[in-house]
Amino acid sequence: TNAPSSSPNTKIPTSAPVEITAEPTMKGDEFFFWGDPKSIGEDTDGSNIEKPINLAEEGVLDAAAGSHYSMIMLNDGSVVSGGFIRSIEDYKGHLGLDPDIVVQGFNTLKSVERVVDGELVSAPFFHKVFAGVEKTGN
Repeated sequence: TNAPSSSPNTKIPTSAPVEITAEPTMKGDEFFFWGDPKSIGEDTDGSNIEKPINLAEEGVLDAAAGSHYSMIMLNDGSVVSGGFIRSIEDYKGHLGLDPDIVVQGFNTLKSVERVVDGELVSAPFFHKVFAGVEKTGN
């Protein structure tokens, strides 16, 4: 049937899918990155990564990026994080990593194993990752 319009060839749109789910219909099998290597804690002598590299072949559910850092949630609910810390004195936990394993400079992607919940506790099963711009020089 044709929808009322100025064109007799315009079709009536199909209906929405019958089943709506909270989960994606297909989980990502790969996660590609390119751009400033500081965002994943890699040093490439100041050169941008111009050819996409696969960071997570086991699948990614979510990702977020802040100023010079990235957080990637994998299919199993775990999170890896990495980035560049200009001054260790200004590190406020924005990588989601224990301050004891963070260094000034490049921090390659590492598993987020503990989080602060009033005190340092084992990391939960993650549902989403968030990142933003910090007020410090990091």
